[in-house]
Amino acid sequence: IYTPKTWSEFIYALFVIALSSGLSLLITLYLSKIIALNIHRINYTYISIGIAAYLVVVTYLITGLIGVGFMLFATLIGLATIFFNTRRSYPLAALILPALASMTGTLDFWLGLIGLRR
Repeated sequence: IYTPKTWSEFIYALFVIALSSGLSLLITLYLSKIIALNIHRINYTYISIGIAAYLVVVTYLITGLIGVGFMLFATLIGLATIFFNTRRSYPLAALILPALASMTGTLDFWLGLIGLRR
């Protein structure tokens, strides 16, 4: 982390941040206009397949086959909501709440409430 030693360094850093923010704003506005005018040319099927393949490759590189297995399982849970015509927040809660209880150290309390002591 950069910590300025003098006021002149601080002002210089603020100037660089403001300049880079302004340039990135102008570049983003320019690119968004180009993309908005040409978005009808994009085949969404190829984009979807490419993004899915990218996610699988990144998951494999970071976590290995175990991570890809978890990814497949989570995908199946998400697809089950479409097949059974239910809200997608239900399986999301079923995935997040146990992890949240485990990370906060309250898993034994919640398991005790439903009668499943460890």
